[in-house]
Amino acid sequence: MYYLYHYKNTIELFQIAIIWIDCEKKVSKYGLGRGLIIIATHIVDLTTIAQSTIIDGMKTNKISKLHNLKSDIGYWLNRLRMEVHQSFEQRLVAHDVTIAQWCILIALYNNDAASIKELSLFIETDKASISRVVERLVQKKLVAHTAGKDRRSGRISLTDQGPMLIPKLILEANKNEQQFFGHLSEQELEQLRSIFTTIFSTIPSIKRKGWLMHNDQMNSLKTLLYTSKSENWRYPKTFQALIELGVTSYEVKIDKYHAEYRGDFGTWIEPVPVGFSDLAINIKFDEGAFVDALKDQMAGKTTYIQWLAKTAQAGVARYVVYMHDRTVTYYGMNAHDFHVEYVPKI
Repeated sequence: MYYLYHYKNTIELFQIAIIWIDCEKKVSKYGLGRGLIIIATHIVDLTTIAQSTIIDGMKTNKISKLHNLKSDIGYWLNRLRMEVHQSFEQRLVAHDVTIAQWCILIALYNNDAASIKELSLFIETDKASISRVVERLVQKKLVAHTAGKDRRSGRISLTDQGPMLIPKLILEANKNEQQFFGHLSEQELEQLRSIFTTIFSTIPSIKRKGWLMHNDQMNSLKTLLYTSKSENWRYPKTFQALIELGVTSYEVKIDKYHAEYRGDFGTWIEPVPVGFSDLAINIKFDEGAFVDALKDQMAGKTTYIQWLAKTAQAGVARYVVYMHDRTVTYYGMNAHDFHVEYVPKI
């Protein structure tokens, strides 16, 4: 900008010199009277050029003094991104996994996608790049690619080795998040998320997911759980609706009703259902009585609140649901007392 400004000044001074020479010629040619009129006209031109030069110069100097690379928010956001990215990249090296491979593995693990096209849409990367990474994961025997009509079609799924490795990678991801953001309080984290949500809401090309949609998802989740309980939905219907809202797992502790839902939105605590009262858990785990209570509830013979009471009487203290495995595991007061149910597809 400095050189352009001075280049502009040089041109304008050259223009002034030409006008002045022209004025002298006009006086010689037309005499002093008419020459002065012509000179007066040119003086206006000279003044305009001079004012333009001064004003433009002032503007240019003001902008150059106000703008600084290290004052850009974008500069520091990019520096932060680089630090977070490089740190996580180093953590994954120990497991022989790249960040691109991690994105696909965690998407498959959480049932967010199951094909090249779905992975491309979810991760927001072109299909050619996704296809290359998938091929590398197939070679590593972490992913299986069931053939379709062509190389990019067909179903993508984890092999038996995938679920063994991914929890370790999740632990690395959590450690990386903790390293950079663990010193922030919950209030500060919420403020940070709120700021990003506001910024990203103005950028149409960014597909808002995860905590960017936290408030919307939480309201939808709250409405869904209230409706499913008050209308006594069959559980497979509720289960599928929870998946569609981004829930990946949840746990319910029965005695005082503490239900914690987890997903791409983070963690959310469900309000205590209407009509619930604290329950005493039977120390003896009666699996037969629990199965009977579960059958009655699935047949619509009892409400959710009534089922919780019977479940507590049968010695069930809590239950954990994993959407990926479609399993519900009911635990007694002792660790060795449990019962597993598989949720059928609808």
